Formats: sequence, C-alpha cells, structure tokens
Amino acid sequence: MAISHNRTHLDISPELHDIWLEILIDTVRRFDECFDAETELAWRLVMAPGIVYMKFHYDRGGSSS
Repeated sequence: MAISHNRTHLDISPELHDIWLEILIDTVRRFDECFDAETELAWRLVMAPGIVYMKFHYDRGGSSS
C-alpha cells in the first residue's frame, strides 16, 4: 500500500496521512459512546507506525510487486 500511495503512483502527499488520522479520530469520537482520552491515545499509538511507514515510502522508488 505504501508503494501504491507514493509520489510516483497515486501521489498521496505525506501531510494527508495526518489529516486522515484526525478525521479517523473525529469519527471514532462521534460514534463510540465510550470514547475518552485513553481511547484516543490507543488509536493514535496503533495507527502511528503505519502512518510513519507510508510517509517513509513517499519519496522512495519501488514497485508494488
């Protein structure tokens, strides 16, 4: 997925991943009646490695195969 989203393929710029995370958190906050600070932190901690990975591959070449 990181390769398909990089500059040479879909060109999903790195800052859009941060926006996506904020929208995800807002959605969870809206629909999860048990949402609290601990829930938010858990989502951020779980999603962070994948977002870092996506950003890391943005300017790197490679193929999806």
